[in-house]
Amino acid sequence: MYEQLLREIGLSPNEALVYEAMLQLGETSVQKISTKCGVHRRNVYDSLTKLMEKGLISEVFVKNEKHFTPINPERLLSLLKEKEEKVNNLLPEMLAKYRAVQEVE
Repeated sequence: MYEQLLREIGLSPNEALVYEAMLQLGETSVQKISTKCGVHRRNVYDSLTKLMEKGLISEVFVKNEKHFTPINPERLLSLLKEKEEKVNNLLPEMLAKYRAVQEVE
């Protein structure tokens, strides 16, 4: 349902599937995420690590078992703004290089 949009904004195919499953499940275990989204357990762990790095999920311990919970999807907008800021910071340098090449031609 949201997989295509999540991929368009920079999530990998597995990250998108895992995050979408987590939005539907809430706080849950890796096994339930894997079952829900159809991604192998090992790949779910990899995707969870990347999603944590992006600030889209967090981990909690429930009865000595690691569970994961999604962060508010509004975080996606923050990620996009961060990417925009990075581009804006490098844009003057990129434009200078572009113009230098254009003037030579």
